[in-house]
Amino acid sequence: MSNPSLIAQNQKAIQERILCLQGRLAEIVEHKDGNNMFNQSEFSDFKVKVGKTNTKTYFVSRFLMAQRSSVFQTMFKTQFKEVMDEEMEIKADVNAVEAMLLFIHQNKKVENVDLAMKVVQLAHLYEINLLQDQCELFLLENIKLKRAQECWTVADSLGMDYLAYKCVEVIYLNYRLPELKPDVKEQVNDVPVVKEIVFNKYDALDFTDLHLNGRKKLLVRLKNHMGRGDMHFYCGFRNDRQHNVAKNGSDVEILFDADEMKTKYAGKQDFVIIWVYSYAGGNKIIECFMVYF
Repeated sequence: MSNPSLIAQNQKAIQERILCLQGRLAEIVEHKDGNNMFNQSEFSDFKVKVGKTNTKTYFVSRFLMAQRSSVFQTMFKTQFKEVMDEEMEIKADVNAVEAMLLFIHQNKKVENVDLAMKVVQLAHLYEINLLQDQCELFLLENIKLKRAQECWTVADSLGMDYLAYKCVEVIYLNYRLPELKPDVKEQVNDVPVVKEIVFNKYDALDFTDLHLNGRKKLLVRLKNHMGRGDMHFYCGFRNDRQHNVAKNGSDVEILFDADEMKTKYAGKQDFVIIWVYSYAGGNKIIECFMVYF
């Protein structure tokens, strides 16, 4: 990433992607005169219920849903329970679902970073391609450092390579590593930086990034607090996710060498991405964090 020509090359690719998306979305015009038509039972032939506890019901059009989504189109052609009952339930963020339905019915664009990161996942799930393109374009043009890592996680999980690289670029170009004094460097270089990760429930882990600040070693501790003997741990790099494995529920310590990480996995970047993966009984947790040299 520190190679200026590589940065310029990828920035050009991202700009070409932005122009491509702008071309696809140029003819999408919001139907503002349809505000009185959306979510009106008189003009609806299907209902969408959203939420887990306090559900909200939206009155929608099968025709418009099927027109925009191949998933909905397939569903309406079958005898699924939802079709027979003339309603379906979506367990997702209410605002995200409403934004998806507004796009389907009125071409209303998503213009908020937090909302776009939620809606793009729904668009991917229900194969609403234009909505996914619109969210991707908005994020490419508006993602900032504060939300870049979360956005990268979403983009990587959906295979959105241009957006994923844009997030990495934002993180890199906005990061400045503080310099340590020479005498301090000598004292800390051989002392490992310790990263302890405790698995105690099947939930997303709250990882913060690490800055080695010139130290030569990183010690990652994976601890099993699940009370299960069939827990499997995996820890590794972007293209080597099974670098070290702990089976049978045991805790594990993995010592990484900074020079080896830089040589094998960082390439021209000033950081590596380390993945942590746990699996037991059909449940899994996958998370990652960045290590800056």
